Amino acid sequence: MFRNCENLKEAVLPGSLSRMGDFSFAGCVNLDKLTIPANACVGASAFRDVPGVPFKLQIEAGVLTGYNGPCPLKVAAPEGVKTLGENAFRQCRRLRELALPDSVVFIESGALENCENLTIVSQAPAVIRHARENGIAIKSR
Repeated sequence: MFRNCENLKEAVLPGSLSRMGDFSFAGCVNLDKLTIPANACVGASAFRDVPGVPFKLQIEAGVLTGYNGPCPLKVAAPEGVKTLGENAFRQCRRLRELALPDSVVFIESGALENCENLTIVSQAPAVIRHARENGIAIKSR
């Protein structure tokens, strides 16, 4: 919708809005006032890298699909996450450490794309394999 619209400072969305797509306001780094209807369904990473939005992981049915808010230096995914979706942390260049639980069994292609200088902390066999195959530093807990 407004992805990477760096000059956008305010958005007031109509009450009739029922769904916002994935990455709708992602990268709107100057967005400081937003009004959305309480019943609107918000797509994955709709507010990724928006400084005024608190960091929060988006997890649906065991799949970590993305996050909202600014990209942090460290993230610890909760137990129960089974898959990192294809856009989970894509382009999150600031991320330096990602702790993944033993419940993770699959990392989709692109999930960690362009996460330079990333170290994964995990003991999960699928995570260790993915890290080795993709040249990502890994350490156990």
